[in-house]
Amino acid sequence: MDRKQLKEWFSEYQFKQDGFKHYAVMIPLIQVDDEVHLLYEVRSHLLRNQPGEICFPGGRHEIGESYLMTALRETSEELDIPMENIEILGQLDDVITPFNMYIHVFLGFIPYDLEELVPSEDEVKALFTVPLDFLMDCEVELYQSKANIMPPENFPYEKIHPNYEWKVGKYAIPFITYEDYEIWGITAKITSNFIDTLKDLSS
Repeated sequence: MDRKQLKEWFSEYQFKQDGFKHYAVMIPLIQVDDEVHLLYEVRSHLLRNQPGEICFPGGRHEIGESYLMTALRETSEELDIPMENIEILGQLDDVITPFNMYIHVFLGFIPYDLEELVPSEDEVKALFTVPLDFLMDCEVELYQSKANIMPPENFPYEKIHPNYEWKVGKYAIPFITYEDYEIWGITAKITSNFIDTLKDLSS
């Protein structure tokens, strides 16, 4: 094994997090009356997971594709638009959840009017937009929850300490209210991260 071989191996290595399920999502930006808005989906009630909840386009990463390609593919399928019509503006901070989800986040511009978009009925019940200016000024509600470690019954305490005390973590669940919509959880977290990054870049 030498430096040349190591360089060859790692030039094509795709970073993995053991035990995590990888997903990629797109924050779609859209122009509405000369203003930039974020486009959100209301998930179809036909879906098994989280029916009726608010989300961004995205889904499970598939072997052999980049995380960007996952975000583009899912956005194209859910909004029924060609991938080549999505202008990628950049990549944002990843989001890691306590339940083994590793989410790669991308920012893209969708050159359509809202009325022109006819999303997949199998996955999307409705679309709505939120002005970027509103999100820059709004207050995000945070609800701190506890993340407890619950070892299995056969955990070998005798190898460490019979009365070992596990630390309790915190997991903030954000809420953003816009008109009749409650954007919360992972979607609100991704939105909040984007807004915080935008504020840092524009300051």
